[in-house]
Amino acid sequence: MADAPAPARSRRRTLLGVAALIVVVYVILTVLAVLYTESLWYREIGYSSVWRTMFWTRVGLTAVFGVVFVAFVGGNIWAVRRVTPRDRATRVPESILARYRVTLRPFKKPGLVALGLLAGLIAGLRASGAWRDYLLWRHPVPFGKTDAVFGKDLSFFVFKLGFDRTVFSWTLGTLVFTLIVVVLAHYFRGGIRPQRAGERFAPAVRAHLSILAGLIVLLKAWGYRLDQFALLQSTRGVVSGASYTDAKARLPVLWIMVGVAIAVGLVLLANARLRTVRLPWAAVGLLVGLSIVVGGAYPALVQRLKVKPDERTLEAPYIKRNIDATRTAYNLGAIVPVSYPNSVPITRRSLLKDAETVRNIRVWAPDVLQTVYLNLQRGKQYYRFVSPADTDRYNASLFICDGHGCPDIHASEQVMVGAREISPNGLSTEAKTWVNTHLFYTHGYGIVASSAGAVIRQGQPYFWVHDLPPRVDTGPLSFAPQVYFGENEEVPFVVVDTRQDELDYPTSSATSVGYTTTRYDGSGGIPLDNFFKRAAFALRFRDLNLLLSGSITDRSRLMFRRQILTRVQRAAPFLTIDSDPYIAIAGDRLVWIVDGYTTSARYPYSQPVNFGTASNGLISGAGNYIRDAVKFVVDAKDGSVRGYVWDDTDPVLKAWLDVFPGMFKPRSEMPAVEQEHVRYPEAFFAIQSDRFANYHVTDAGTFYQKEDAWLIGRDATYCLNNTGKCSANAVAPNVPPYYMLAQFPGDVALRFVLVRPFTPGGSGRQNMVGYLVAQGDPQDYGKLTSYEFRTQQVFGPEQTQAAINQDPAVSQQIALWNQQHSKVIYGNLLIVPVGDSLLYVQPLYLKGEGSQIPQLKRVVVMGNGNVEMADTLDDALAQLIHDKPAG
Repeated sequence: MADAPAPARSRRRTLLGVAALIVVVYVILTVLAVLYTESLWYREIGYSSVWRTMFWTRVGLTAVFGVVFVAFVGGNIWAVRRVTPRDRATRVPESILARYRVTLRPFKKPGLVALGLLAGLIAGLRASGAWRDYLLWRHPVPFGKTDAVFGKDLSFFVFKLGFDRTVFSWTLGTLVFTLIVVVLAHYFRGGIRPQRAGERFAPAVRAHLSILAGLIVLLKAWGYRLDQFALLQSTRGVVSGASYTDAKARLPVLWIMVGVAIAVGLVLLANARLRTVRLPWAAVGLLVGLSIVVGGAYPALVQRLKVKPDERTLEAPYIKRNIDATRTAYNLGAIVPVSYPNSVPITRRSLLKDAETVRNIRVWAPDVLQTVYLNLQRGKQYYRFVSPADTDRYNASLFICDGHGCPDIHASEQVMVGAREISPNGLSTEAKTWVNTHLFYTHGYGIVASSAGAVIRQGQPYFWVHDLPPRVDTGPLSFAPQVYFGENEEVPFVVVDTRQDELDYPTSSATSVGYTTTRYDGSGGIPLDNFFKRAAFALRFRDLNLLLSGSITDRSRLMFRRQILTRVQRAAPFLTIDSDPYIAIAGDRLVWIVDGYTTSARYPYSQPVNFGTASNGLISGAGNYIRDAVKFVVDAKDGSVRGYVWDDTDPVLKAWLDVFPGMFKPRSEMPAVEQEHVRYPEAFFAIQSDRFANYHVTDAGTFYQKEDAWLIGRDATYCLNNTGKCSANAVAPNVPPYYMLAQFPGDVALRFVLVRPFTPGGSGRQNMVGYLVAQGDPQDYGKLTSYEFRTQQVFGPEQTQAAINQDPAVSQQIALWNQQHSKVIYGNLLIVPVGDSLLYVQPLYLKGEGSQIPQLKRVVVMGNGNVEMADTLDDALAQLIHDKPAG
């Protein structure tokens, strides 16, 4: 086939050039649009300084490291051209190499420039990913404690060492990359001739490669020094941290390797003048050999011959360091051990004395209640209750005030709460138009609140707040019910205050079904008050309707990142955010409360943990330090984000406040109506209890022998609900922490607490040995108590569940339900303090064939060694104190 005519080729090149230009311009405009809209979003939530600091830090790191990379690599390529002998560069006998050089010559300069810039950008972006480590490196805060090995303040390990390691890794990668590029460049220039007899490396090439190799080895000396500090996070011993072998064998060996690496590096640099071949290989061989023999074999011999036969004695001081550090890193030192009496039977008097505790016993499981809400309180298919109901507490007068005033009631009530959020995915296909999903169905409406312990007809919960619009039995509540920001986000954005009315809530009467509309009157969202903003968001979301829609005006506001977790995480990307936000009525507003944690994986000697596993997936990552540092409050209507310092003693949080001054407000500035609903976070408590199971022991010898190790109690109800029974293939998971409103021995009032039981570790016994309690009320927030059962046998969760399942009345009733093709759902097994005793309570729900609504059918209680079951908790307790069999 003949070649195309020159004019046709010219037109084709022109079209390709125009198309490439359009693509480049589109990409650049999209990037600029994203950056611009990001700045608008941070301005909306009042965190512009955070955005600027993060942005310019990343840009600065990218620029500095990118320029250094390009300059260093480019300088070495320039050196290749300078040092290659002209005769070797012009006489390249290898035919293949010659053909490559001829082929690549026209593209050499532009290709090298393009590849250099791309490699520099990649290298810079790689370094910019460590912006958090860099900011902490710049703003360290002393811990006021030093490590036992190096005598350095712990801030060095937590704040400095991370970025030092980043710089080392980046520099080593750059040197190795440069060495490879230089070898290839010398090969293509003829300075390296593998097939040539005699001198395969030109003398100048040997000098060049010796310098690069010397720099790599000298850098490795710094790496050995960093490895010394890393021994404080070593996992080679009995516990995390430098063990006897690390301190007595590996640390001296690393000092030797530092010295050898410096010597070898200097020898290699000297070879730039000597230009021999054997000397570099001998020096590098010595370094590698010593690393294998001294660095590996010697510590292994010390561990096997000296430590292993006398491990308990030799490791004792190092175990003690680990115990002390772990207890500090997870704030376990704040836990106060108390002996629980549990010696008095449950009687009518004790039940009457603790009547408020009994009244607030939760018989509704959060996940079961979510299903009930969806079926009874959803209202329309475009609403959702996204997560299991949240446990909170309210003053009962909030729900029973009317137009004639409020009764003099100040009793706390444990309440289960769920937010009714918008769900455009629930619309029919025909209804999922752009206007509907982005302009009309913009927000959820109100909450549902029900008593944690009350049951009404047909086994349904007693609703404090219910229906659409939300109301209580005495009338409507006076809070803004719109939920524009929540846990659900099915569309990337909505636009409010447009010419298009928004759905507020559906209405119905005896004669018609309709809906009430509204226009947004809040301050949330980003004003679309000029063409550039609309164009920027149209580019960001690839949605031309933002430019074309006639419903959008200069008063309209665009809302995005309406999902609470994403919103808070973007506001504070240096914190670990709890994945379980909860909604609360705070005066005349609905607000979401979210917990933020400071974490680290570099706290010396502390035992690391997988946060995701320990917290049942509530937070992710791993580390060996965590603090309940910040409480965030997000307004459900305007999306405002306010952060409050909750642990002002935390050095990690202090460092971040030094980076972002004024970002968070003091705890004292949180309004009282919001503080009343702050809870001790479940994720933090779960991680603390996971560590406390072993680290309630403070004696190194006892810790080593595991004489008093605990396990978190097992949740047999999980197996019963999911696999039918627990077995070797279906081991019961840990009991999750659960909230309760209760009064413990010695208390004078109800406390809103988070609890978790413990059983003995490693013995196969299932009795309860400990009961960890964290207070969540403002006046005593964060007070932790470990109630311990040292001299008595107390049933643990698995033992109690087995006793319930083996009770004739219970087993007979469950068998009868199963024969009727109904599904029995076991509720949470709760352990509740009553007087000086413990009461075990488990609700049983029934979901009939063809029904989607679980009903509370029975409540089982266990106390005084007996199991009783009745339709209600009160009836079951009446049977228990009279020792009557279930009827």
